[in-house]
Amino acid sequence: MFLLLSAVGAIALCYYTQMYYNSNICEKPNDCFFSETFEESRTKWFAAMDKHSNVEKFSLPVVEDLNLDIALFRGKTDQAYLHVAGTHGAEGYAGCAVQLAVLKDLKFDPETMPTLVFVHGLNPYGMKYNRRVNEDNIDLNRNYLTPEEFEFRKNNPNIAGYMDYDFNPVGTKYPILNLLHVFYIQLQTLYQVSFDLLKIKTALVSSQYHMKEGVQFGGFKRAASHTQLDKFLTEQLNVQGMRKVWMVDVHTGLGPYGADTLMTGSQYPAPKIFTAEKSGAGKLVGLANNQDSTSAGYEKVVGLACGHLNIFSNALQKFEVTQEFGTIPSVLVGALMISDNVSYQSGADPASRGFLVRRAFHVKSNIWEKEVVRRGKIVFKEVLDNFSHELVKKQE
Repeated sequence: MFLLLSAVGAIALCYYTQMYYNSNICEKPNDCFFSETFEESRTKWFAAMDKHSNVEKFSLPVVEDLNLDIALFRGKTDQAYLHVAGTHGAEGYAGCAVQLAVLKDLKFDPETMPTLVFVHGLNPYGMKYNRRVNEDNIDLNRNYLTPEEFEFRKNNPNIAGYMDYDFNPVGTKYPILNLLHVFYIQLQTLYQVSFDLLKIKTALVSSQYHMKEGVQFGGFKRAASHTQLDKFLTEQLNVQGMRKVWMVDVHTGLGPYGADTLMTGSQYPAPKIFTAEKSGAGKLVGLANNQDSTSAGYEKVVGLACGHLNIFSNALQKFEVTQEFGTIPSVLVGALMISDNVSYQSGADPASRGFLVRRAFHVKSNIWEKEVVRRGKIVFKEVLDNFSHELVKKQE
């Protein structure tokens, strides 16, 4: 019975993707902000930067011949705005498209605007090879921890219930078979927990720190991408003199199709700068808010990439936002995350494996892509406009 339901689920996934993965031809060549490959995205990004005379470009080595690319617009020395794409590799095409759209209209004034830092592909390996994780199978959005925190999570592998479920089944070299197998296991697991999807989601998104080959591995130490970005920020910015720092990290995968949910774990009272739309797009929610289906289940998540803000120890205001764009139903996203790791660890064909992953995090539909660009530009401007507001109090 479960096997039959798994097959039905796989067919439903194919039908679902067929509905949404329509023509990807840009109506106007200049509107082609999205890319098919990491190389194409990088070429477009550098070309967009070259149109600005007041930008500095940096390429920091991460692994093999892959670099972390950063663009720096030097503005006010006591204010900084970080815009990050590609923390979760394969999700990076959305964030990079937003950056290209922003750069097209950006008129930078160093006298009145904060210092702008655009990060292209924080996880270049994952972006190039269609993986959410990096070259060491590490989820960079669970990896910004201290040595003591790594050790604690490693010694407590079941802190969120990870060990209670079969997230790492034995796989084959055929990605579609692995996906079917994972569907089968998921259905069994849902039945065992009385269809409490939140319980499973909490266990999966909270990650694990004891098994390098396992899905949702947070690492044993900070990855090269994080150490390189910290080094860059420390060397190029007035870290000790910063009074106000914001960070927007663009992701895809969770939430309503084509709509963005703004998730934050910051303790500073959120300035009322974000305007939610009637569709639900642009809604600001706290992480681990179980009243919201997108942010629910994150109460035991640690090591988020927004940890980079910690180096600005004297800032009066620090605020981070994860802009999460919905793609396909979250249960399918979870299945593809698990099956991707199974396929990767089993030596499956990279092209076939990567094809499935991209379908979870980049909807190749003009409608979806236009919404990502539209909402990405709006949120970028809302944050940028906020830098003109007066600082009220020291962050707790």
